[in-house]
Amino acid sequence: MNQTTIIFMLISKYWSWPLFLIFVILIFRIDLRNLLQRISKVQIFGQTLDFKEVNKLQEAAKKLHKEVEVPIGIEIQEEEWLKKSEKEVWEATSIKPELGIIVLSRLLERETRVLAASVGTLAIKDAPKLSFNKLFDLLINKGYLSKHILEPLGLFLKLRNKIIHGHFISSDDKSIIRVLDIGLKLLRDIHAIPHEIHIVSFNGIELFLDSACTNKIKDTKGIILESISSDHKQNSRRIFPTKHPTYYKNGMRVSWEWNLSNKWGPVWYIDPDTNEKKKAWEGSMEFAGRDISEL
Repeated sequence: MNQTTIIFMLISKYWSWPLFLIFVILIFRIDLRNLLQRISKVQIFGQTLDFKEVNKLQEAAKKLHKEVEVPIGIEIQEEEWLKKSEKEVWEATSIKPELGIIVLSRLLERETRVLAASVGTLAIKDAPKLSFNKLFDLLINKGYLSKHILEPLGLFLKLRNKIIHGHFISSDDKSIIRVLDIGLKLLRDIHAIPHEIHIVSFNGIELFLDSACTNKIKDTKGIILESISSDHKQNSRRIFPTKHPTYYKNGMRVSWEWNLSNKWGPVWYIDPDTNEKKKAWEGSMEFAGRDISEL
């Protein structure tokens, strides 16, 4: 009979079982911790992270991909942002997997905000206040997103919270990498959702109150936008008023946002390409789109 067995016999004889259990936990706490880390499903304070949840996220993401897939014949342009975003995520992951999850979450929120701003669903005063979930609700209510996107988004956010709050085993980096890979696919799908792209063609154009273009408007300039259709097949050029012409630069991609407190009646301008005098609009609100890179 070894010494440990004798100690247990004496304790169990003279101590109550609750005290005995506490003693065992204190003595063997390191071994118990190691045992828990070997369990494939981790549970801490009622939260778990296991393969079933990751598999569920993957299946939900696949369903979403089928819904937002661009129709055959329309080329998806892989913009520089995608390569840059993926590089940023994997560089953060190489430092610490949890950091990669945080970076990816930020990119998902930004791309959702860009989508919302590009289709004109954001009011200037409310744009900075809307949360990630509110943005999705807004886009779904406007018909730009399917309700099915909420399932993979919700699952990703749930797993993200567990990972960044330490509700996983530290050696389970493979599961985190898998979540990252699925999240990057979700990011690409959100980016691929068809919507117009608006680019500044000319800025600082003089505006006039008469068709002869002699009565100049002093405090407002015109900005010409080239809008590319969601299928990339049609381009349109339109001029809008702005009180902040120096903000806009030719070639800048901007959001589709408006200042509803400022509006103009009929206005004319001189076309910078043809020098022809044209009516700018019959009536217009002030264009207040922001540089997409600032969203």
